[in-house]
Amino acid sequence: MLKIPDILNNPSFYDAELDYKWNSDMRYEWDEKVSNSKLFNLFLKLNHKASIGMAAALAEWIYWRLHKKDDIYILSKYIETLWADIIDKRYVKKWEFEFNPDEDDIIHGVKTVAIESLERSNRNYLNGRYNISAELDGQAMLARYICPDKNLFDTWLEDCIRKLIPLFPVKYDRDNPSEYNKDDDPYYDSSHEQPIPREFFFSPDFELTSKNTQEALDNFLINLSYKDNDLLNTPETMLAEGFKGTPYRYTGE
Repeated sequence: MLKIPDILNNPSFYDAELDYKWNSDMRYEWDEKVSNSKLFNLFLKLNHKASIGMAAALAEWIYWRLHKKDDIYILSKYIETLWADIIDKRYVKKWEFEFNPDEDDIIHGVKTVAIESLERSNRNYLNGRYNISAELDGQAMLARYICPDKNLFDTWLEDCIRKLIPLFPVKYDRDNPSEYNKDDDPYYDSSHEQPIPREFFFSPDFELTSKNTQEALDNFLINLSYKDNDLLNTPETMLAEGFKGTPYRYTGE
């Protein structure tokens, strides 16, 4: 089960009044009408695993902002799948969220937009699609929209992007991915990309060394429960799908 990051573990964040405006039209129109070209172009510079990590981290801002206002635990289950995705795709099922049209208030409308966006990111990632970062600017704008301290969010996001781009750059031209893949394969295999621990996004003092990465990812997997989260595969399923090693442990290989 996820624990709230220190940066968000403050009543001034999660107990603040939900003073943002929301209506049913916003849920249907968010992805089409809300965008940020500057963020969009920055996110284009990230590789697939960095993009999925960014999606999960942005969704955490939304989850922890709302988690004490109502029961939105389901969002945390979807977030867990993306953090597991980064380590190995075989941890995660291809899921599809079935939203309840009656849940469209100031809390559940935001939750629905967040999950639908995560679903598209997860599907694009599992399928190896080149437009992996297409959802990120909308996700960022939603997290910022409901955040009571915009400066806190902006500083965090700027710091994340600043660290991610040089360490986890995309290896192909987003505008012309066929130049990367001479066989015109419409799918991208991200298995060679380095997995990124959750701590990299939320712990300013985290040093991205091989030892720290191995320990952080192994600790995350140990604390995952495929019995409690039905979006995660069983060890037996993972092994049948070709997983090498011990499921739900990370040795750095």
